[in-house]
Amino acid sequence: MGIFKENLKAILRNTNLSVKEIAAAAGVKKRTIDNWVSPGETNPNALDLQKICEVLNINMEYLLTGKPPGGLSEKAYLIARKIDKLSPAGKEEMILSSSKRLHGLKKLKN
Repeated sequence: MGIFKENLKAILRNTNLSVKEIAAAAGVKKRTIDNWVSPGETNPNALDLQKICEVLNINMEYLLTGKPPGGLSEKAYLIARKIDKLSPAGKEEMILSSSKRLHGLKKLKN
């Protein structure tokens, strides 16, 4: 499960939540998550793994294998995760901003 440990470490480094907050939200002990990322052979059970994935808003396949779901590229998966975390107003703002940029590019082409 080396890939799992490395993926979880990277995800934990890039989240706005502390391990303590993640553990509390998932209903697992902080020490449990600490054990998963520390050297050794401590592997999560399926239920705890599912809870952590839900809290972190990540796909279990991605966490276990490092492969984004649905054939997405790594970059596309990470972008989709960031968009998913936006509020409805944030999503609307992003869409409008992207639309304006695309419209500007279209004008440059013509």
